[in-house]
Amino acid sequence: MDKYKELEARKKEIEKELETQETVLLRENVNMDTPLITVDGFPRSDIDVAAIRIARSKINALKNDHRQVEQELLELLPQLFQQSQSPPQREQTKSVEPESLFSPSTQIESESTGTATVPTLGRYPTFCYVDAVSPGSPIQEAGVCLGDEIVRFGTATQMSDLSVAVQANENKPISVMLARDQGNGSHTLVTLLVTPRRWNGPGLLGCHLMPK
Repeated sequence: MDKYKELEARKKEIEKELETQETVLLRENVNMDTPLITVDGFPRSDIDVAAIRIARSKINALKNDHRQVEQELLELLPQLFQQSQSPPQREQTKSVEPESLFSPSTQIESESTGTATVPTLGRYPTFCYVDAVSPGSPIQEAGVCLGDEIVRFGTATQMSDLSVAVQANENKPISVMLARDQGNGSHTLVTLLVTPRRWNGPGLLGCHLMPK
């Protein structure tokens, strides 16, 4: 779908610009919350206050844009499913099968819909797995378990996109699709809402993910 490809391209552009602006903060050894004025109320002289303020403003705007694009991408998934179920098109005597977006049916669990049989997203294989979960962490509270394999984290489907997806959605619930081993050689697709946030431990999630 052209719209989906356009949104994916836009998402990558936003993520690239986010990295550029975050580099400004790293260069000045500050973050989004570091004070820029002294206790006397004057701008700090040891950092480039103007550049930091511009970078922070752009980061906030880019994060909002990133969330919007992610939402639009998620809303397109049902349309992709419908397209995959449409009858094959025929041209003269040759049968032309539409590109298969989904593999054979499996089960998917959702906090809002319960368990239902739906096609597995064959286009999005798992790209990492959870090999450590910290007690009391945001990821544990969301219901993610040790050994779960990540199919999609928001719109991230590869490790290189994961960090930006997490940072862009700090304090915002993000849809995570994962494959959970049932212990008999089969997997169940589970969709959970995870809210990256600051907590008592390191990071915004509180888990360790290993690439596959």
